[in-house]
Amino acid sequence: MLLGATEALAVGTCVANISARPPQTAHAAAAFLAQAFPARFTLGLGVGHPQQASSVDRPFGSPLSTMRSYLDVMAAETWPPAPDAPYPVILGANGPLMLALAAELADGAPPAGLPPQHTASARRVLGPDKLLVVAQPIADSIETARQTVSTWLGRAAFRAILTELGHPAEPTDALVRALVPFGGPDSVAAAVQAHLDARRRPRHPATSGRHGVRPGDRPARVAGPGAAVITTPGLGVHKRSKRVFARVA
Repeated sequence: MLLGATEALAVGTCVANISARPPQTAHAAAAFLAQAFPARFTLGLGVGHPQQASSVDRPFGSPLSTMRSYLDVMAAETWPPAPDAPYPVILGANGPLMLALAAELADGAPPAGLPPQHTASARRVLGPDKLLVVAQPIADSIETARQTVSTWLGRAAFRAILTELGHPAEPTDALVRALVPFGGPDSVAAAVQAHLDARRRPRHPATSGRHGVRPGDRPARVAGPGAAVITTPGLGVHKRSKRVFARVA
């Protein structure tokens, strides 16, 4: 609906849970969108969590091997054939191993909810030629921001990344302010700019993922140097967060 109602807006999934649909179904749907709206759609994929897989009666194994297998099957032929329309694939990745897999097999990654120093680290892992589309949460108050950070701190993997970056694994005022800007447009703009500065790269790279834009194409309209993902928690209810791709000057 967003693609059909606009002429230049870039839209992506951030992220589509791979337990929810077979890989060839995901590829066919993305290819049809890419054919209808060239250079405007990005497919973001994520392994999700064990409870999400169990809700659809699917096993939850090693995230790395599960994602690798999913991408392998996506590359297989479909019947009827999917359109021959390239689109970037980015993998939901915060940790170094999934980021490395994104560098190997996909077109980039959308790290979420982490400080700019993690963005700089993700750029080093991905290399200079991959898409790095950062998910930046925002809030309307420090209380809402603290609730969001407290929820994330309940995940062992998230705590481990923060500890590796030198941050405390508790929702201190300093950590909350570092992860979730609040207080108005200026604080949000400063946070987004900090991530953009941390992920500097050439303006028009060629990507090499198996489903991504072909060498010579220009993915900047999809998720280029001026693009970011903004996540807005809805009035303190983290489960109702809204996500939208936004271009930043």
